[in-house]
Amino acid sequence: MKYKIDYTDSSWLFFTPFSFLNMGGTNHWTIMSKKHWWNKWSKVGYTYDNPKDAYIEYFKLKYNINIEKKIEFPHNRNKNKLFVCELEFKFNKYSDEYRYCVGYKPINCTRFYHCAYSVDSYEDALLRLYNDLEVKKLINK
Repeated sequence: MKYKIDYTDSSWLFFTPFSFLNMGGTNHWTIMSKKHWWNKWSKVGYTYDNPKDAYIEYFKLKYNINIEKKIEFPHNRNKNKLFVCELEFKFNKYSDEYRYCVGYKPINCTRFYHCAYSVDSYEDALLRLYNDLEVKKLINK
């Protein structure tokens, strides 16, 4: 079975007489699937307003990988403390090499604690991030 994430931006509806259709927000991520090459793409599950939730569910379906929204990392200065980092997605329109960025960032901080970049897609960046963290876990054991 094939899966994909369909992104819909309906912000252009604001400038039309159909602006009342835009009341649910402008950005939507939907997980789509099809069984064979002759089937149509059909919606799986919910429509998400947040790319984090969409990609977490997508990775569960496609790769059977559980990606966590929040992870505790050791503190840089205090070795006995841990701090919580959240998964975050960034799009850089000014750089070709670092276009899609996915990483874990501490709450109320500007820099990522651990991140991965990709030229192709958020999916590729998230796979790189997951693999880096798994290798880091194995090294630390």
